Amino acid sequence: EWLREEQELRVKIMGWIQMEVLERIISDRFGIAARFENPTVIYRETPASAGEGFVQYWMPKPCWAIMKFLIEPGGRGSGVVYRSIVPVNDIQQKYQHEVERSISGALKQGIKGWEVTDVRITLIEGEDHPVHSRPGDFTVATPMGIMDGLVKTGTTLLEPVINYKIDAPEELLGILTSDITRMRGDFESPAIENGRFSLCGNLPLATSLDFPVKLSSRSGGKARISTRFSGYRECTDEQGVIRPYKGISPLDTAKYILKARRAIQ
Repeated sequence: EWLREEQELRVKIMGWIQMEVLERIISDRFGIAARFENPTVIYRETPASAGEGFVQYWMPKPCWAIMKFLIEPGGRGSGVVYRSIVPVNDIQQKYQHEVERSISGALKQGIKGWEVTDVRITLIEGEDHPVHSRPGDFTVATPMGIMDGLVKTGTTLLEPVINYKIDAPEELLGILTSDITRMRGDFESPAIENGRFSLCGNLPLATSLDFPVKLSSRSGGKARISTRFSGYRECTDEQGVIRPYKGISPLDTAKYILKARRAIQ
């Protein structure tokens, strides 16, 4: 993903090994010596409760888009579910299509700076205007209404979790289970056979980024670990990361409208 304002190219990867592979590919294929900064764990956020978001975008004219959204937490892994119960007599269907198309973009950054997921959004009230309304008005207004709702519901951080399987000498079992507990991980009952054990469980990605390297060092190369992405789970603000909104937030209504109308850069 190329971020023009930051002049940064961001790549989503699973760990240090993929980063090394990318460096080699870029060097071999394009002759470019790429430099990667330390990876950032990608958190997400989800509504902490149910609430309503309201937007009244009718100034400066010509514009008219008034909407009320019901925002509710969704089940873990459910993604984004949107529906409208507003009659087309209140908001024409062509405008409602613009709202639906704008939902994804409105959720790219929540009030804690991360993409919002596992959320149910319902357009429950609204109106257009026979003279002043245009489709673009609802495109501009939707993020303002969604962010207003997220402020009222509050959001909970979600952290990425990996599923792991470790195979190592039996004498390392106590040390490794202590390491896993310290990283806020969990583990199932180990299987022990012929002086080695097999251990499975889950680890937060944020606390275990360098764990494979440490495991190899601690075991003298005698331990093996395999991992795969498991999903997201709730974490506290202290365990995660809150970052500022990039760009102009829809909560800064005046500047956001000027930006949407291309009156400012």
